Amino acid sequence: MLLLPGNEGFGGHHYEGEVRQGQTLEIEFAITSNLPSLYLTLWKDYVDDFEITLVSPNGQAMGPLVPGEKSRNAVIGNTEVHFFNTQPVPYNEEQEFFFLLKGSSGMPTPAVLEGLWKLRITGLKIIDGTFNIWLPTTEEVGRKTAFTIPAINTTLTLPSTSKRAITVGAYNSRLQSVADFSGRGYTRSNVYVKPDLVAPGVGISTTKIGRRLRHTFRNKLCRTIRNRSMCTSHGMGNSRWKRPIPIWPKTKKLSKKRGH
Repeated sequence: MLLLPGNEGFGGHHYEGEVRQGQTLEIEFAITSNLPSLYLTLWKDYVDDFEITLVSPNGQAMGPLVPGEKSRNAVIGNTEVHFFNTQPVPYNEEQEFFFLLKGSSGMPTPAVLEGLWKLRITGLKIIDGTFNIWLPTTEEVGRKTAFTIPAINTTLTLPSTSKRAITVGAYNSRLQSVADFSGRGYTRSNVYVKPDLVAPGVGISTTKIGRRLRHTFRNKLCRTIRNRSMCTSHGMGNSRWKRPIPIWPKTKKLSKKRGH
């Protein structure tokens, strides 16, 4: 199975950091106008204890949120903030802090307060100290809602993190480098490298849908595409070339239930 790594490489929606015991970090992220809702998710090692405060552009804060606090609700300006603290499960030993920001229902057009928000993290008891924070994808919030100092790694979108699948990233053949928009690993948990391979995904000339009329010029029949879906087509063709389709023996009979 071939999968796409997503377009979050330069989306600015991932932050990766490390906090020491007694240290306080401030992570800034910008929120643009007219977003009805937004989520922020932080993952850390369960053995670490963090104290977290969410600060809005107008200086109002939610927190500090202390270890063991499972949920809290607050209203900051025209924004409702809901906090949830999830516990580890057998297949995932890390802990998630989940923030949901929603425009207040009392407003004519509910929207999250725009401007520069801050997430203040203090290390209380630290064994590991590393953490990752994600905002929603570009398709959900656009490119202007982003961290001020983002990380380009660990920007894979689901299900491209699957170990058993082949994840195909986009390659810029003109610059001879991975395309800036293409998501990339390592993966967050069960750390391994993704994508598995890259294929041409920038400046690909291909046909476009439409009727061909007499004396139609080439530029009306073709278009240039710059996205990750084209690299998967290259990857599929390459995988088929390396692993040919099996040929069934002549005695093989197909099921009648499938309509063959």
